[in-house]
Amino acid sequence: MAKLGEGDPRWLVKERNDGKNVGDWHWTEGDLTPWAKETLTKRLGELTLVDNDTVCAKVTKASNFDGDVTISKRKGKTIYFYDLSITLNWTGELKDGSLSECEGKIEVSDIEQDGDAKDFDFRLSITGAETAAHRKIKEVVKEAGIEAIGKVVKDFNEQLRERAGLADAKEYKPKPIEAVAADAELAKKTVKKSEKVEVITTKNGGKLSTSKVNFNKSFRCRPSDLIECLTNRARVCAFTQDGSATVASKADEQFRLYDGTISGKLLEKKEDKLIMDWRLKQWPNDHFAKITMTFEFADGKTKAKCVATGVPSTDSSNLSQAFDHFYWQRIGG
Repeated sequence: MAKLGEGDPRWLVKERNDGKNVGDWHWTEGDLTPWAKETLTKRLGELTLVDNDTVCAKVTKASNFDGDVTISKRKGKTIYFYDLSITLNWTGELKDGSLSECEGKIEVSDIEQDGDAKDFDFRLSITGAETAAHRKIKEVVKEAGIEAIGKVVKDFNEQLRERAGLADAKEYKPKPIEAVAADAELAKKTVKKSEKVEVITTKNGGKLSTSKVNFNKSFRCRPSDLIECLTNRARVCAFTQDGSATVASKADEQFRLYDGTISGKLLEKKEDKLIMDWRLKQWPNDHFAKITMTFEFADGKTKAKCVATGVPSTDSSNLSQAFDHFYWQRIGG
């Protein structure tokens, strides 16, 4: 095994002159949105919502499809992500003859790859005034419709797996977080000592010595590309290999990565800056460091200049390496 900091050629991924992405090692993305739109619009557009002894209702039109379906490949693994919405026009009747025709709309959103039908945002409405008969059919259609739409989305997921080459997707499990954390421990190294040490009182009344830490990293990309890597759900889930990650895409949103090993809140998002509250799981409860990332572009490269305040002094020398392990190496390949 190579020592930390040594460039063991057995483990280095080198650029090839022919540009070939061997074994899908480098990050690639594919867009299956057109196929998804056609598939879901067709399947949902001809869907029978319910047909029992009392009610018959079906979808007459599917429209307003919105969202993206992204396939990401990196280090030989394939992951897919989507967050979709669609509007369905429906018509129905009560079979006892008390209501011969009823029309309305169903707006379905928050359709996600790892979501269940009960997690969809399902809004059903009826055109015109509502009588007791209208309300009766509405309740039946709402309960049965969620189940019927859920089955279509489940079948869509299976088709998507096959199309993305994920026949074994159910068997895929990300690397255990304990192993990731162990890797980070092995990667410790000394960085520049803090410029300022401050002792603060924690929420539980204890004393905590905190430090200010500076660290930088350069990437051959634009600032907007790097910011998207840190705030776009599909990209964050791809580099973390964590489909259940909570991602902050705008200010005031929370994030949670690697099963809670990293968590926090995005405070500010600009074209050249990100500011966030950030913590590691092992830090004192409810204690966050504040990290300001400024992105400077020059000579075809973006330098991420990071300033972290409130870092527990016991981890101040390891913070830069933690970012290398959990973010930079995974993003940059």
